[in-house]
Amino acid sequence: MPLSEAAFRIFNRIIMLNNDKRFYLPIILCIFAPDMKYKVTIRETLERTLDVEANSAQEAELSVRQDYHNSIIVLDDGDFIDTIIMVQQLTCK
Repeated sequence: MPLSEAAFRIFNRIIMLNNDKRFYLPIILCIFAPDMKYKVTIRETLERTLDVEANSAQEAELSVRQDYHNSIIVLDDGDFIDTIIMVQQLTCK
């Protein structure tokens, strides 16, 4: 979509003031571009607390890590505690 006349005037004025088209061209085009590309990340947090009998904290952690690694402990939707959605602008389309 072509730049509107007002956008084109703003763009030219910025270029005249700064003389660096390489830096300002992508910024100006993205401001006035109707279609943008975004990277959207969804992060879910699952959590489970277990009671473990062991001789030390390290032994308890190792036992749980091994069980988790071997799929003896599997977190599921009952362990859900939070969702975060993050949006990052990538480029103009």
